[in-house]
Amino acid sequence: MWRRLLFALEEDQLKELEELIASVVIFPRHEDKWIWKYDICAGFSVRSAYNQLQFFMMQNRCDDGLAGVFKLFWSCSVPSKFIIHGWFILLDRVATKDALVAKGDTLCVFCDAAVEEMYLG
Repeated sequence: MWRRLLFALEEDQLKELEELIASVVIFPRHEDKWIWKYDICAGFSVRSAYNQLQFFMMQNRCDDGLAGVFKLFWSCSVPSKFIIHGWFILLDRVATKDALVAKGDTLCVFCDAAVEEMYLG
């Protein structure tokens, strides 16, 4: 089903997704409609989604030092792609070579040959 083998983290995420989908109760005689449970009165907005995401991130991942940085991100007058890239950097989601090696990818990013072990000690 997948073009490549899933990483352990991806397998865990897939299992969580399958469990989440399996827990959905379908009522065939009721009309389907979207409900944004984080702001029922006003409905979905980018602001409410960001606020919920920020709350979730602060509760689960971030220390107090990063909390202020996240608050400043969206008030910067730079293109959003730079803000998003900075956000990925802070969350350690950028595919650096260290992150790729941790996932088992040890090939050189420039030539796709095996990376030489360099020990500078």
